[in-house]
Amino acid sequence: MTDQQALLSAALGVGAICATVAGSSCSTNARIGDLQANLLDFRAEVRSEIQSVRDEIQGVRSLLIDHLEGHDQGAPDD
Repeated sequence: MTDQQALLSAALGVGAICATVAGSSCSTNARIGDLQANLLDFRAEVRSEIQSVRDEIQGVRSLLIDHLEGHDQGAPDD
């Protein structure tokens, strides 16, 4: 193998390594993007669930207030 062939072979090897690293980087970036999207979806689901719980608490609170006000109105005056 001549010096030029050796240099060409080495350059091709370095190019292949760079392409592999770049491909891995793209793959890693895609995985990071997927994880970010999943986290955003999860966050939206958690917020929705929290709002549902808040709505339920508000409903129970309203029922309790109505119930207590009903007892106050029905109590005999002293």
